[in-house]
Amino acid sequence: MSKVINISDYLDLITVQHATQPNYISYCTAFLDMIQAGCDVLYSFDTVFNLSTAAGDALDKLAYIAGISRVLPIDDPDIPSSLSDDTLRLLIRSKIKQNHWNGTLAGWMEILQVIFPESAFDVIDNQNMTVNVTIIDPSFDDEKIALLMNGYLLPKPSGVRLVYTVIDSALFGWDTNTAFIKGWDEGEWATT
Repeated sequence: MSKVINISDYLDLITVQHATQPNYISYCTAFLDMIQAGCDVLYSFDTVFNLSTAAGDALDKLAYIAGISRVLPIDDPDIPSSLSDDTLRLLIRSKIKQNHWNGTLAGWMEILQVIFPESAFDVIDNQNMTVNVTIIDPSFDDEKIALLMNGYLLPKPSGVRLVYTVIDSALFGWDTNTAFIKGWDEGEWATT
């Protein structure tokens, strides 16, 4: 690992009155060595505990800091007893965004964009304490759907009923070919 600070750069900053004192130079060198070790640990923390690259135990520690666990207290056949690193990473991102949510619909939409960046979604506030959420993502699997339906991926406003519709296949559309809208033979005419 490369050194974070260069001790000689700091020793060069010592004023002329003290630069000729060997005890002072020894003290400053020893002190900067201690700081160097702490800086190395601090900067390695960013590498080891980076949410995008952390795995295994490091990811479990990040989950603990965020207030969640790899093992969820739920009995759902679509959610494994211990989450994979990728699923736990998704849950951590979601929990961090939920912890910073400001309670507005715009903030909720921002969470949707962060949690499901590859998905198309539509949110309709029915103005009667219900919100319809439609998510179109061909890569959605049963585990993600179960986590969504059990309230692990998106915050639930108090007193509001959320109605989720997850479409895991592309819809039919004329003259369009995207991940969410396909033409003849590939797009679905209607959702179930």
